[in-house]
Amino acid sequence: MASSRVVPWMRWGSKAFFAIMDQGLFAGSNFIANIMLARWLSAEAYGIFAVVYSVFLLLGTFHAAVLTAPMLVFGAASSVREFRAYIGVLLRGHIAITTVMSLFITAAASISWALGSIALAKALLGLALGTPFILLLWLARSACYVCFRPLWAATSGALYLVLLAAMTYGLDRSKHLSPASALIVMGLASLIVGAALLVRLRPQWQSGSTYSILSEVGRAFALLGLGKTGNGNSPNGWGQSDSGRAGDHAHARFARWSLATAIAGWVGGNVQYFVLSATAGLASTAAMRVLDTMLLPFWHAQFALSRLLTPALGTRLRDPRFELLPVAIRVSVLWGALGAVAYLLARSLGVPMTALLYGSAYSKYSHLLVWYGLILIPEMVGEASFSLFRAVQRIDLVFVYTSLFAVAALIGFLGAARHGLPGIIVARIGVTYLLWPFVMVSVRAVCASSGAPRSP
Repeated sequence: MASSRVVPWMRWGSKAFFAIMDQGLFAGSNFIANIMLARWLSAEAYGIFAVVYSVFLLLGTFHAAVLTAPMLVFGAASSVREFRAYIGVLLRGHIAITTVMSLFITAAASISWALGSIALAKALLGLALGTPFILLLWLARSACYVCFRPLWAATSGALYLVLLAAMTYGLDRSKHLSPASALIVMGLASLIVGAALLVRLRPQWQSGSTYSILSEVGRAFALLGLGKTGNGNSPNGWGQSDSGRAGDHAHARFARWSLATAIAGWVGGNVQYFVLSATAGLASTAAMRVLDTMLLPFWHAQFALSRLLTPALGTRLRDPRFELLPVAIRVSVLWGALGAVAYLLARSLGVPMTALLYGSAYSKYSHLLVWYGLILIPEMVGEASFSLFRAVQRIDLVFVYTSLFAVAALIGFLGAARHGLPGIIVARIGVTYLLWPFVMVSVRAVCASSGAPRSP
């Protein structure tokens, strides 16, 4: 009996290890790239990169909400052959979405050029070129988690780290490093690694009408204005219902809530850059980016565990004997402990590591990490709670709390802007801890009422 219990834990332990390794490698890639840019670019140029990259994150939230988030919930329920067809549909959606995005960014670059903001315009053009390929890699990596192959994602992370670091270093040595060129090489490295992952995933590009999951995705795109509607009469294939529009539109409903949540999340996670650039200047914006970069490895570890936890809970919830509340308590305690460890690391190593990595340019801001790191504990537990909400298809609750955080953060940042970067840090801490108890109350209520997953 003991060995039969140990083996599943070992399997999940190895998957969690590779998931964290994957995010660690990609976090390391972005971490190293940000360090290189902060050290080798002027504060104003790095501030431009921070603002433009925030624009990319806004577009990335839309892409992830429409394609990746529903895939993590629904994709695990499909067979291997069906999932390959599903990925093919999502890739076609990816091409359509990112083409529109690139055209939008190019138009914004043209306006900036006409207004005389040449450096910003060049950075936007670099973003237009890199966005389709960066988001392709995001989608391919998430697909590895759906088929429970985090080792594939971790391997791709190692390749991406080597390529991005080498290309960025080459740009600096050749005197061609700029926000625009940095974004272009991010896209090039993503293209190479993403193509390698697609070879392993083997998506089915030409699909017939035999897979009910395809009609489901088609309807999802149709409701989001991205495709044509089907007849609405075929089964959905995910166990939501045997037939009918309520079951057939499960993916679309989830995607719409996920999109709204992603937009609110982007506001809460990036509005500080725009507030600082408007009130304290691009140098303070660059310093804010440095502090966020120092916490980036923790965010990536959190994201990796979340992408593994959501499909795992979704699979277990199909068992009517599965009890959600005990699992939710154990996961919350574990993630809270991980957040505490992360805070202690940030507190003890943050100041010397900032001085070592960034030199004297940002050393006067490094002491703020001791306080900024306090958000790690509630945000780790909060993300575990959000994974649970997604697994039971209560994405509406994720939207509610993400929106509350975004509104409260915006109000707090505007009120604290006159105090500069320290005021922004205090406002972020206060808002995070204010919402934490309400999230935990909702977790208990959801566990008490969820006998089985339901559509939002």
